[in-house]
Amino acid sequence: AQGNRPRRAWELAVEVARTGRVIGTCDLALTGTRTQDADLGYLLARRFWGRGYASELATALVEAAFRQLRVGRVQAIVDVRNERSRRVLDNAGLHWEGLLRRHAHAKGRWWDCHLYSLARRDWEARAARLAATA
Repeated sequence: AQGNRPRRAWELAVEVARTGRVIGTCDLALTGTRTQDADLGYLLARRFWGRGYASELATALVEAAFRQLRVGRVQAIVDVRNERSRRVLDNAGLHWEGLLRRHAHAKGRWWDCHLYSLARRDWEARAARLAATA
């Protein structure tokens, strides 16, 4: 906590447990005031794409958001052209919620993005289904 304010964001390095090599970054940030929600994000070095690290990471962030932070909803925003990241979010249990036109301005242009989210009740139901099949 900073002063008397509780922490609202966590920015973490992503490393391969076997080697200790840092391969990216991730974050969880609390949003909203009444119902605590969380935004999740991740970025991995390109040469580590396609190895399952992003899906493992996103799933761990979702778990932490619901179990430790007790949020009501997790959301993520992804560039419309990033099919791999969309699959990662699907694998972590998030669902497509909508298209955000001209949502972000970076690198001299506007970017269209998809909004993905997962509500606590849907996460709990998914967790129960996974536990029943394990």
